[in-house]
Amino acid sequence: MTFEEWQKEAQQNIRLLPKYGGVKKNKQQKQADEALIKAVMKSFESRRAASNNMMEVGFKYLYKGDLKTAMYRFNQAYLLDSENSNIYLGFGVVYMTLKEFDLSRAQYKEGLKMDKNNEKLLIDYANTYIIEFYLNREDPDYLALLDKAIPLLLEAYSINPTNSNSSAKLAGTYLYKGDCETASEYINIAKKHGSQRVEELELELEEKCSEKPTDCTSLRTGTFILNDDITGETIIIRAKEFQIEINTELGYHMRFSITWIDECTYLLRAIEDLNNPESTELPTMVLTCKVTEITDKGYVQISSSNIDSAKFKHEIVRIK
Repeated sequence: MTFEEWQKEAQQNIRLLPKYGGVKKNKQQKQADEALIKAVMKSFESRRAASNNMMEVGFKYLYKGDLKTAMYRFNQAYLLDSENSNIYLGFGVVYMTLKEFDLSRAQYKEGLKMDKNNEKLLIDYANTYIIEFYLNREDPDYLALLDKAIPLLLEAYSINPTNSNSSAKLAGTYLYKGDCETASEYINIAKKHGSQRVEELELELEEKCSEKPTDCTSLRTGTFILNDDITGETIIIRAKEFQIEINTELGYHMRFSITWIDECTYLLRAIEDLNNPESTELPTMVLTCKVTEITDKGYVQISSSNIDSAKFKHEIVRIK
């Protein structure tokens, strides 16, 4: 749903509005609420426990992409315990998913009025600025959003330094700002506390902050081998304007155009399936490869694509 569609439906369905839109409920609605509370409380010792459980259910629906049912559950969590500040995590993330960042921030602010030390609210509040920046990162005017995110993340970190979510987000934010030293410090903290984002952040740090080679002319032609734990061995035959990749294990034989956008960064686009030259169904992915180190055996590159944010590091060996 677009936000406009959401708003239109919410005019007839108050369950799509945080706290049911503050609408005064009729007798039938109140009876339904009482019946729900009675049924749910058979399984819980306190209203807070029941409310938190309903929040968890709401987030499960959110992760499935069912935003409406998620909002229904977040409102039921509010119904069970209106003093539970965690409810605003749900309300805020619904609006953030709809890319309505100001409305999302309003929900986080409301929750923080109830509990200023709720580190999760602070982190998600900061995340509204980070995501809005990321969606508009080509526009320099949006860089200032990161300066609004950092104090919120620092506050969350001061409340609970062991929460790797705040340190990982601080690392990523400082990387966006080009502060490699501070980013490295928070990557180490996040690693210490078990963040699953460490590998991704370390690759980002290496890509953006390590001393890069300035002359990759020798890599623009030749034959290379890329070994990967998942895809196995890929032979790369590179000419000035294209390269051919062959992976026998995957039955893969593809021709790519290659465009060098600076001395040591190139783009790959599929232009021909050599196993089926008549095919017009080619991968639409554009791969960006940045050479970060030239070695005695070949070179190291970090690659990313236009279809997701994942990055991959490989050592590529020259064989000819």
